[in-house]
Amino acid sequence: MNTVSVMGVENFDDIPPGGRLIESKQIHDLFLDIGIPPHLRGYRYLAYAMELIGSDSSYMQHLTTRLYIDVAEHFETSSACVGRAMKRAIANAWAYGNISFIHYIFKNCVNPNKGVPTNALFLSRMYYYLLSIKSK
Repeated sequence: MNTVSVMGVENFDDIPPGGRLIESKQIHDLFLDIGIPPHLRGYRYLAYAMELIGSDSSYMQHLTTRLYIDVAEHFETSSACVGRAMKRAIANAWAYGNISFIHYIFKNCVNPNKGVPTNALFLSRMYYYLLSIKSK
Protein backbone atom coordinates (compact mmCIF):
# COMPACT_ATOMS: atom_id res chain seq x y z
CA MET A 1 0.00 0.00 0.00
CA ASN A 2 1.36 3.39 -1.00
CA THR A 3 0.60 6.18 1.42
CA VAL A 4 1.00 9.60 -0.11
CA SER A 5 0.21 12.98 1.33
CA VAL A 6 -0.44 15.46 -1.45
CA MET A 7 -2.21 18.71 -0.70
CA GLY A 8 -4.51 17.30 1.94
CA VAL A 9 -5.18 13.87 0.41
CA GLU A 10 -3.57 11.36 2.74
CA ASN A 11 -4.00 8.07 0.94
CA PHE A 12 -4.97 7.55 -2.69
CA ASP A 13 -5.45 3.84 -2.01
CA ASP A 14 -8.53 4.65 0.12
CA ILE A 15 -10.41 5.87 -2.94
CA PRO A 16 -12.94 3.21 -3.94
CA PRO A 17 -12.75 1.91 -7.51
CA GLY A 18 -14.78 4.29 -9.62
CA GLY A 19 -14.68 6.89 -6.83
CA ARG A 20 -13.88 10.46 -7.75
CA LEU A 21 -11.65 12.96 -6.06
CA ILE A 22 -12.49 15.62 -8.64
CA GLU A 23 -15.91 16.49 -10.00
CA SER A 24 -16.55 17.21 -13.68
CA LYS A 25 -17.96 20.68 -12.97
CA GLN A 26 -14.78 21.67 -11.12
CA ILE A 27 -12.70 20.61 -14.12
CA HIS A 28 -14.79 22.52 -16.65
CA ASP A 29 -14.93 25.63 -14.43
CA LEU A 30 -11.14 25.58 -14.01
CA PHE A 31 -10.48 25.19 -17.74
CA LEU A 32 -12.84 28.05 -18.53
CA ASP A 33 -11.24 30.21 -15.82
CA ILE A 34 -7.75 29.75 -17.25
CA GLY A 35 -9.00 30.42 -20.76
CA ILE A 36 -9.19 27.14 -22.66
CA PRO A 37 -11.92 27.62 -25.28
CA PRO A 38 -14.51 24.84 -25.02
CA HIS A 39 -14.89 24.59 -28.81
CA LEU A 40 -11.41 23.04 -29.14
CA ARG A 41 -11.19 19.24 -29.27
CA GLY A 42 -8.30 19.45 -26.83
CA TYR A 43 -10.63 20.95 -24.23
CA ARG A 44 -12.81 17.83 -24.29
CA TYR A 45 -9.78 15.54 -24.29
CA LEU A 46 -8.19 17.38 -21.35
CA ALA A 47 -11.46 17.38 -19.39
CA TYR A 48 -12.01 13.66 -19.93
CA ALA A 49 -8.37 12.96 -19.06
CA MET A 50 -8.79 14.89 -15.80
CA GLU A 51 -11.92 12.87 -15.00
CA LEU A 52 -9.95 9.65 -15.55
CA ILE A 53 -7.09 10.89 -13.38
CA GLY A 54 -9.59 11.94 -10.71
CA SER A 55 -11.06 8.45 -10.59
CA ASP A 56 -7.70 6.63 -10.79
CA SER A 57 -4.57 8.55 -9.82
CA SER A 58 -2.30 5.85 -11.33
CA TYR A 59 -2.94 7.49 -14.70
CA MET A 60 -0.47 10.18 -13.58
CA GLN A 61 2.37 7.68 -13.98
CA HIS A 62 1.16 6.41 -17.36
CA LEU A 63 0.10 9.45 -19.33
CA THR A 64 1.24 8.48 -22.80
CA THR A 65 1.04 4.71 -22.42
CA ARG A 66 -2.37 4.50 -20.79
CA LEU A 67 -4.17 7.83 -20.44
CA TYR A 68 -3.88 9.00 -24.06
CA ILE A 69 -4.94 5.58 -25.28
CA ASP A 70 -8.04 5.50 -23.05
CA VAL A 71 -9.01 9.04 -24.06
CA ALA A 72 -8.49 8.16 -27.73
CA GLU A 73 -10.67 5.06 -27.43
CA HIS A 74 -13.42 7.07 -25.74
CA PHE A 75 -13.45 9.67 -28.53
CA GLU A 76 -12.72 7.15 -31.31
CA THR A 77 -9.48 8.74 -32.46
CA SER A 78 -5.74 8.08 -32.19
CA SER A 79 -3.57 8.73 -29.16
CA ALA A 80 -1.32 10.97 -31.28
CA CYS A 81 -4.34 13.11 -32.19
CA VAL A 82 -5.24 13.34 -28.49
CA GLY A 83 -1.74 14.53 -27.59
CA ARG A 84 -1.66 17.15 -30.36
CA ALA A 85 -5.13 18.48 -29.57
CA MET A 86 -4.28 18.75 -25.86
CA LYS A 87 -1.07 20.61 -26.67
CA ARG A 88 -2.97 23.03 -28.93
CA ALA A 89 -5.58 23.74 -26.24
CA ILE A 90 -2.85 24.38 -23.66
CA ALA A 91 -0.96 26.65 -26.07
CA ASN A 92 -4.18 28.54 -26.78
CA ALA A 93 -4.71 29.15 -23.05
CA TRP A 94 -1.12 30.40 -22.73
CA ALA A 95 -1.54 32.76 -25.67
CA TYR A 96 -5.02 34.14 -24.97
CA GLY A 97 -6.07 33.00 -21.51
CA ASN A 98 -6.05 34.45 -18.01
CA ILE A 99 -2.28 34.80 -17.55
CA SER A 100 -2.42 35.96 -13.93
CA PHE A 101 -4.50 32.92 -12.93
CA ILE A 102 -2.24 30.61 -14.94
CA HIS A 103 0.82 32.00 -13.11
CA TYR A 104 -0.99 31.57 -9.80
CA ILE A 105 -1.57 27.87 -10.48
CA PHE A 106 1.76 27.06 -12.14
CA LYS A 107 3.93 29.43 -10.08
CA ASN A 108 7.51 28.82 -11.24
CA CYS A 109 6.93 25.40 -12.83
CA VAL A 110 6.97 26.88 -16.32
CA ASN A 111 9.95 28.80 -17.65
CA PRO A 112 8.60 31.89 -19.45
CA ASN A 113 11.45 31.63 -21.97
CA LYS A 114 10.44 28.09 -22.96
CA GLY A 115 6.74 28.80 -23.36
CA VAL A 116 3.90 26.42 -22.61
CA PRO A 117 4.16 23.41 -20.28
CA THR A 118 4.14 19.86 -21.49
CA ASN A 119 0.85 18.00 -21.45
CA ALA A 120 2.08 15.95 -18.49
CA LEU A 121 3.03 19.02 -16.46
CA PHE A 122 -0.25 20.73 -17.30
CA LEU A 123 -2.37 17.73 -16.28
CA SER A 124 -0.43 17.17 -13.07
CA ARG A 125 -0.62 20.83 -11.99
CA MET A 126 -4.34 20.96 -12.76
CA TYR A 127 -4.88 17.75 -10.80
CA TYR A 128 -2.99 18.93 -7.73
CA TYR A 129 -4.59 22.37 -7.89
CA LEU A 130 -8.07 20.81 -7.92
CA LEU A 131 -7.10 18.58 -4.99
CA SER A 132 -5.83 21.57 -3.05
CA ILE A 133 -9.02 23.60 -3.49
CA LYS A 134 -11.12 20.57 -2.61
CA SER A 135 -9.25 20.07 0.66
CA LYS A 136 -9.92 23.66 1.79
